[in-house]
Amino acid sequence: MGHDLGNLPSERGILAAGFALVAEVGSRGGALFLIPRGDLERSDAAASLLGLPLAV
Repeated sequence: MGHDLGNLPSERGILAAGFALVAEVGSRGGALFLIPRGDLERSDAAASLLGLPLAV
């Protein structure tokens, strides 16, 4: 589950539905990656599902 940065109503709705923040998408030089937030095991799973590297 995700939302655009700055879309606070979506963020609140997602959190209210019981989902947790596990990562944020970052970019450098055109390459996307995930920045872990919270549980590292869940962040790693999210990176695997999305096919993005995890920045640790």
